[in-house]
Amino acid sequence: MDTLESPKQKTGKYPVVGEPVDSKKRKKKRGSSRSARRLEDIEDRASKSLHRVAKAVENGVSTYIDKRDSSARKRRDGALVDFYENAAGGISKTISSPCYSESRHSPFGNSVLALEL
Repeated sequence: MDTLESPKQKTGKYPVVGEPVDSKKRKKKRGSSRSARRLEDIEDRASKSLHRVAKAVENGVSTYIDKRDSSARKRRDGALVDFYENAAGGISKTISSPCYSESRHSPFGNSVLALEL
């Protein structure tokens, strides 16, 4: 008899091309309910919005710090004298940041009214 094995496996079935070799079957992921999906979408939008606001605030604070350091280098007590100008520059940078203006839209879509800043 030939020592070559036939394509037939021990189970009696022919192998299928592309079928995983692993005999363990993956458990199907359970879906969430409709209301849970809605809450998940709202939470996702809110977290993205919060992330955009945090980035905008970071831009504004870094602008303020740069302006403060520049004022301090120019003259003695320059940071204190120019506090209002430096703070106004930082706040202006925060508000004009594209990250901040995108986040002013409601994270809840049209379904819920939200207060705008």
